[in-house]
Amino acid sequence: MITKDELKKVILDQRESFEKSENIIQRQVDLKSYINYDSIVVISGVRRCGKSTLLKIIKTKINPKDYLYCDFSDERLNNLTIADLQLIYEIFLEKYESGKKYFFFDEIQYVNGWEKFVNRLYEKEEAKIFVTGSNSSLLSSEISSVLTGRNKVIELYPFSFKEYITAKKETIDINNLSTKEGIKLNKYFDDYFNIGGFPHVINTNDVQILKEYYTNIIYKDIIVRKKIRQVKEIKEIISFLLNNIGQIISYKKIIANSEIKSTSTIKNFIDYLNEAYILFTLSKYDKSIRKQIQNPKKSYFIDMGMVRKISVNFSENNGWYLENVVFLELLRRNKEIYYHKKEKECDFVVKEGTQIKEAIQVSYEMNQKTETREIKGLINAIKTYNLKEGIIITRDQEETRIVEGYKIKIIPIAKWLLE
Repeated sequence: MITKDELKKVILDQRESFEKSENIIQRQVDLKSYINYDSIVVISGVRRCGKSTLLKIIKTKINPKDYLYCDFSDERLNNLTIADLQLIYEIFLEKYESGKKYFFFDEIQYVNGWEKFVNRLYEKEEAKIFVTGSNSSLLSSEISSVLTGRNKVIELYPFSFKEYITAKKETIDINNLSTKEGIKLNKYFDDYFNIGGFPHVINTNDVQILKEYYTNIIYKDIIVRKKIRQVKEIKEIISFLLNNIGQIISYKKIIANSEIKSTSTIKNFIDYLNEAYILFTLSKYDKSIRKQIQNPKKSYFIDMGMVRKISVNFSENNGWYLENVVFLELLRRNKEIYYHKKEKECDFVVKEGTQIKEAIQVSYEMNQKTETREIKGLINAIKTYNLKEGIIITRDQEETRIVEGYKIKIIPIAKWLLE
């Protein structure tokens, strides 16, 4: 059990590190609304995507004497309880109390029952609280209900292409591209496509660290946290999904390609991968929620750089990987997305309210082999949902066509990402 003096030393050490100046890239998050709004702010996302850095950005906008920072992933804080959280609060009152109280609780999911303490702090002390975590369980309805419904959520991902361009200290106007600027833009996209969006990797160009990120996510956030003994088997499932990005996959197909023969076990493993933000599943659109749940899913991964580093049987299929990039960008844009399959397949349809409002197809290159398939799939989605036009996102092709009376906009991926 940790003593108050030991806890104080850890907090002081962490604060010293937290206050160090560094090269911080501004994220595409409207922080003003989160700082000023009367709510608990929950920042959730995969390990190393920049949640702590976002707290540092927020920290610069308040009085240094008004906040306390605590990182619960510190090994010196293993096995903390709610009682220890109360000690942390007392330390803050003794040393930093000034005006408005701000609390930054980093990776707080390591403390069982944290949400009850945070809610009490919020209600009784009128404190402004920011919590981060690398597990989507922070966003569960149970936690939301404990937090009195006054919590706002920021789901953070590795850098978008727009943030990547900012990190490179570049400004590109996609509406006024010279030939030279167009070549430079494509070069930047190719680099981003290869190394991904994890901030530290972009700053250092050290792609080897992606293997360490992956190992930490799998072992700390899944295997240890969920007490999984079938380590070899869950790695088999990840490997299978990695090599089938963007493909429609049923449990039956996974069973045929792994040593696990239990559908419920496979479902649990995929749920754990989802919770840790390393894997995402996409449902087929259907007006029936029950059918959406039952239909086979597609899977996508958190970062293309990580995919390239950890895939054992890496096969160069740029079309599927481009689709992965588009999927992640749609998530960043807070779109409600599905795939479409009815006679033909369309990669993404976007729902707004109760209606499908947009259809998107992704093709690395429009050539004789792919063109007919991609356009037919898109037209099928356009007709199904009564749309007037659709989009095909490619590596570098750009034009507008009229097919069967419908407008088809073919857009280069780099331009679409910077819209």
